[in-house]
Amino acid sequence: MGALVLITLFVGLTVFVWLNPLNGFDIAFTKEVQAQVWLRPLEATNALAKMPAFRLIYVVSALAFILAKRYIMSVLVAGSLASELLTFAIKALIGRARPTPDVAALLDHSPGHSYVSGHTLEYTLLFGFLGVFVLAVVKARVVRYLSAGLIFALPLVIGMGRVYAGAHWLTDVVGSYLLAGAIILTVVGAYGHALRPRRRPK
Repeated sequence: MGALVLITLFVGLTVFVWLNPLNGFDIAFTKEVQAQVWLRPLEATNALAKMPAFRLIYVVSALAFILAKRYIMSVLVAGSLASELLTFAIKALIGRARPTPDVAALLDHSPGHSYVSGHTLEYTLLFGFLGVFVLAVVKARVVRYLSAGLIFALPLVIGMGRVYAGAHWLTDVVGSYLLAGAIILTVVGAYGHALRPRRRPK
């Protein structure tokens, strides 16, 4: 049910973006965010998330799950990176232009179309699956919720960094969150058993 709600919201937002690629809401939000001095660290987090070396987290995570014989989790990690194909298809279909210098300060000159945010989608899937896994297997309550909370916060930082850097509109990022959330809920509903702690043999 939750996945259906999210995908419905995603479709609605996509139609809105397609009909209103350049709208006052997105422009006003970008200007407001970029005017906040205390958000300046987002420029650094955006640069970090874009570094090719940062994507080693996919390799490390997948290998760790393979060694732990959590093969479904390793596939989910790889699938998070493969979401680039889905992003490419959506971008080609919607064809939305990225922010331009007349409406935003361009701290990031990423090429291509804007909707949806590929980096946000990828990392929301990755950290979303990792966060769900932590919630499922960590026994200590404080450690479980603190760790999962920090993991779930990372896509929020990455997404806002894309907006702050002028690489994306807010609706690009929100669209990625909605789509990733629908995918995560669907996958967890189908393969939730793979996330449960394993019983030790007696």
